[in-house]
Amino acid sequence: MRLTRQERSGCATTAFAFVLLSLICGELPAQEPTAAVNQQYREAADLQRGNQFELAVAAWNDFLARNPDHPDVPVATLNLGICYLKSKQYDKALASLNRVIQKHPDHPFRDAALLYLGATQFSLGRAGQREQYAEAVKTLDTLLREFPKGRYLPQALYYRAECDYSLGDKQNAAKLYNRLVSEFPDNSLLPDALYALGVAQEELGQFQAAGATYDRFLKASPNHPLAIEVSMRRGETLFGIGQYQQAASWFAKAAARDDFRLADHALMRQAACLAQLRQYAKAADLYASLAKRFLNSSRIEEANLAAGKCYYLAENWDASRSVLSQIIAARGPSLPEATHWSARSLLKQGKPDEAIALLEKTLSEAGGSPLEAQLRLDLADATYETPKLRGISITLYADVAKKFPDNPVADSALYMAAFTALQLGDHASALSHAEQFFENHGSSSLLPDVVAIAAEAALQLNRLDEAQRRYEDLVGRYPNHPDVPTWQLRRGSILYMQKRYERVLDAIRPIVGRLRSPTAQAEAYYLLGGSLVEMQQFDAAIASIESSLRADPGGRQADGAMLVLADALRRKGDHAHARTIIGRLIATFPKSALLDQANYWLAELAYNDGDMPTAVEGYEAMLREWPKSRFVPDALIGLGWARLSEKQYADAQKAFDRLIAEFPEDDLVAQARFGRGTARQQLNQFEPAIEDIEAFLATKPSGKEKSDALYVLGLCRIGLGREEEAVAAFEALLAEDPKYPGADKTLYELAWALKSLDKPREAAQRFSELARMHPNSVLAAESLFH
Repeated sequence: MRLTRQERSGCATTAFAFVLLSLICGELPAQEPTAAVNQQYREAADLQRGNQFELAVAAWNDFLARNPDHPDVPVATLNLGICYLKSKQYDKALASLNRVIQKHPDHPFRDAALLYLGATQFSLGRAGQREQYAEAVKTLDTLLREFPKGRYLPQALYYRAECDYSLGDKQNAAKLYNRLVSEFPDNSLLPDALYALGVAQEELGQFQAAGATYDRFLKASPNHPLAIEVSMRRGETLFGIGQYQQAASWFAKAAARDDFRLADHALMRQAACLAQLRQYAKAADLYASLAKRFLNSSRIEEANLAAGKCYYLAENWDASRSVLSQIIAARGPSLPEATHWSARSLLKQGKPDEAIALLEKTLSEAGGSPLEAQLRLDLADATYETPKLRGISITLYADVAKKFPDNPVADSALYMAAFTALQLGDHASALSHAEQFFENHGSSSLLPDVVAIAAEAALQLNRLDEAQRRYEDLVGRYPNHPDVPTWQLRRGSILYMQKRYERVLDAIRPIVGRLRSPTAQAEAYYLLGGSLVEMQQFDAAIASIESSLRADPGGRQADGAMLVLADALRRKGDHAHARTIIGRLIATFPKSALLDQANYWLAELAYNDGDMPTAVEGYEAMLREWPKSRFVPDALIGLGWARLSEKQYADAQKAFDRLIAEFPEDDLVAQARFGRGTARQQLNQFEPAIEDIEAFLATKPSGKEKSDALYVLGLCRIGLGREEEAVAAFEALLAEDPKYPGADKTLYELAWALKSLDKPREAAQRFSELARMHPNSVLAAESLFH
């Protein structure tokens, strides 16, 4: 800490020549005093000259009592007041000096009387009667007004400046000191005035001006008793303008003087310079040396505390704890702060249990300390660093913020409550703490970080619109924040989840080049690639996904990127390459959470290639290995259709049965009803088949799916001998979908149904239509015979 004016050396107190000598050497009074009177006067004067002020007081009082009408009574009264002042009998000095001024307003020594009256009033102010400073100002202003070029102008300016300084008007004090040193460079008060001017300038933050003043002092008075303190203060002026290396040299010079009463302070300021230069180890050693060099210093505890802090910053945790342990053992005033830094060192050393014990002991003794909030935050941090207690830390952090809402650590505590809750998956709690942070700490520097926590918590709670809004708010309010690319990336992830693929491109493309971490780059290209796949821009998608894999081939999303790449290749028609990519995924990431999906897609690729045995094997393996997978419904529907293709109708029905029973709300149930209806038709289970098909048609399918369902429905009705209903189904199919790929089979079944209904002409017409419109059908030749 800086040296204050009140700690300055005692020899800098105002002291200047008495008027005594000029008074007693002046002209004798006009009348002829007796020799005895003159002798009495001289004896009083000699006592005053010899600094025997209390004896001089008695002598002057005796002189005045014996000679009340003597012409030198004013001078004697003045000298009596001076002796009272010098013997610190200020009230009596005040009375004597006021008597001279009031009874002898035109006396030649009025200026001296005013000066000493002002000095007395100033002394009373310094003794605790602060109202006397204002009285001193009035007296000295009278002196300066009545004697603008008087013999006591330097002293008057000095005292007047001292009054302003004492009253807190350092700006005006500096002006008066400056006038004194400018107008009276040869006055004996010059060293004191330069010292006082430099201190005022230093405390006003005018460090360069103060430095120049101190330089002038040292040049003019290098051997002055204040010179070593001024050297130290010269260091303060350099410290104030950030020239720490130069400042350290001045402080070192002062600290080296064993005869300097503030050498311990100078050493601490030298160490502070090293700390500012981030030479923490050297600073710590210097602080720690104070206790060894200055055994009786009052600054030992302060120095040890600073040493502990600097050792901490130098990452010498053992040394930090060692020096701080002395303070902790003494249980002195610095116990809370020493505990804080010692606990932080323990946390750095991975000893949270010891930190908790230390903090709890100190808190039991130092409750109510200004550092209680910080210590409780440290306790929450130590609890956080203990994995089994981490959940408890959320409450501890929140309690700090609640109990100390106006403390500087309150925002950090609430931030950590939200962050820890998010980290532990308690997203609702994270959002709640974030909202409380917004209410109480809206101007905190941590605000963007907490908004990001709230956004992520909302995202995890599937409150996508809220998460999107918060990330957009972050990007808009903090465009120069270093995390903007990350926020944009999360925003892109949300848009991707919302299937707003074009907006994903708009959000991600501008930031790809600004992302520095391979993980972030990989994620960005992944989002671009996935969006492009959904937009059916497969070549661009493949390029993006390959960029993702190059950026971070073993990263957290590499397996997902491989799946998207395989999907793009599949949809582009390159099934062989897609299978290769999925095989690489399975081999490279044997513990991937996406193995169920990867194996499902291998089965799908086999199905799409018509390799039904491989598809069946793949679906069944996936269902066996990952029975809880979200892809179970997809695998069941695929397995059912693969079994149908292999004419394994009973097994197909089982697959569809399981899907319908276990996942009744799944979107694939309608497809499963259609598949099961088809299998049941092949198994001659016509009534339940019709029930399934009609349930499927109730979902209002369109295109080929609807036509296929109507075709199967017609077959089931024929199987039940309900030809008229079958005819209705077939005719509805052909009317709605005349280009249906199975139109030849539909016409064939329709014709036979009509024939069964004894409608030969209409049947013949349909057979003829089949042969004419589908000449390449395997049914065309037979149709020509009907």
